[in-house]
Amino acid sequence: MDWSRLDAVVEERGEALRTLSLQTTVVKDPRFCWTLPAWLASGASISAVVLALRPLDAVVESRVRAGMIPDESGVWAKNNFAYGIGLAMAAASEYRVPVVVVRFPDFLDQPEDLYERLPLPEERTWEEFHAAFVKVHDASLVHDRR
Repeated sequence: MDWSRLDAVVEERGEALRTLSLQTTVVKDPRFCWTLPAWLASGASISAVVLALRPLDAVVESRVRAGMIPDESGVWAKNNFAYGIGLAMAAASEYRVPVVVVRFPDFLDQPEDLYERLPLPEERTWEEFHAAFVKVHDASLVHDRR
């Protein structure tokens, strides 16, 4: 986050951020951690933030395995991911946006708890939630159960 450019980014992109936030119900993108301060400073409509966290070593190993970062960048990457989490938490706190933290992959084994904790954008019954959860859950994609 280049704090010296925040005002300029909000001035340049604020309207687009506000419009996009009204057109998009849910965003799932780890990069949001680093951009959330700009979204919130722009006045974008964000009603809650859900952080799905897992051990930082597991995040780094996953990115190395996927070829997204070289193995020798592990320490830098771990610090960078921790910084992103801190940015998201600080921005949400500053703008009084509720934050829910869930631990990955634990929540995959506890869909009832997840249902109770998630700030869903629209009311859903447990049956509706569970049907959607079962549809998208693929245990074969989970490589680390620390």
